[in-house]
Amino acid sequence: MSTKDVTLKLTDSWTQNFIAGWTQTDVQPTETSSPINTLSANTQPNWKDRAIAVLNKGDVLLNGWMPNWILQTKIDELGRYIENKFSCFGALNQWLRSNGEGAWYLKLATFLAKLPLRAAHNIINLLYTVIKGILQTAVHPLEGLNNLAKLIVSLLYALTQPETYCKIGAGMIGAGLGQALVLNIPVSLIAMIIGGALLTAGLSFGALKAAVLAEKEKKADAAVNYLWEQVVQIPESFLTGFYMGLLIGGIRKAIQQSQQKTMQLDSNHHATNLQEAQAYADKYIQQHSLPSSGYFVQFNSGTITINWYDKLDSFHVPPQPGLNLIGVKIVIPANGEIYTLVEWEPPFYGR
Repeated sequence: MSTKDVTLKLTDSWTQNFIAGWTQTDVQPTETSSPINTLSANTQPNWKDRAIAVLNKGDVLLNGWMPNWILQTKIDELGRYIENKFSCFGALNQWLRSNGEGAWYLKLATFLAKLPLRAAHNIINLLYTVIKGILQTAVHPLEGLNNLAKLIVSLLYALTQPETYCKIGAGMIGAGLGQALVLNIPVSLIAMIIGGALLTAGLSFGALKAAVLAEKEKKADAAVNYLWEQVVQIPESFLTGFYMGLLIGGIRKAIQQSQQKTMQLDSNHHATNLQEAQAYADKYIQQHSLPSSGYFVQFNSGTITINWYDKLDSFHVPPQPGLNLIGVKIVIPANGEIYTLVEWEPPFYGR
């Protein structure tokens, strides 16, 4: 089938191919199916590949100049043995990326069913890659520096590609939504707004770039095909970011709750009025080296509350993005169970 035939088919049955394309994210485009001018695209020098080729030569020279020690060789063998034991995950990855055979609606259903698993797999694979890179750097420090250089080159090249911003934008929207569900803080809304802007920019500039590189009579098809390729990838990027937002938000919430956990006193207080509560609070502040000024004491139903709205830096409370620390309270009930309350507010509320 010629390029012209493929283009006409996309134009005549666009709706059917639009839906079917959703279920074919694991299929890579071929040279004959792309309306982009391959002559103008492929003749452009790829500085990333040239730079990585130079770094690969550096790896070879390094291995020849400084062979592995016995300990490094043994650790490498152990690493390969562990990877072989878990080689089944390669088959799992292929299964996750495949949408099966059959009608388009069956492939669509398979895609939607596997989408949460794909997002979870992306997070696990990210953690695995990070841990593996750290261990490899610890075992092979010089080779680790070379791998870091390759990573930086690949990152810089990716930042020149519009599709990178589509994935980053969709991921930021998902991450912001995930954190908002757990923490309910304004910074999550800001992240979603920035993510939406990056996603829009990636789609716009990417479609424009595809149209510019395409042949004159195929510019519209090239722009539409680019947009569709990104639309297919957006749900996975969004859901991966959403899971990451839930994970990070849960960790931050657990840290906040640990700061407010209950502490036990050696003995219960016996204050019956505000004057006795003030005396107990003064003694408590002195005993625990807390700020001795800028506070006031409340006494209600046997509970002593020490309030600080000044000199809050003395408490060394970890900052929260998008929030201002406005107060710290230490609550001392009559039963001796003490807990701390930290008060926050968005910066635009004011007091």
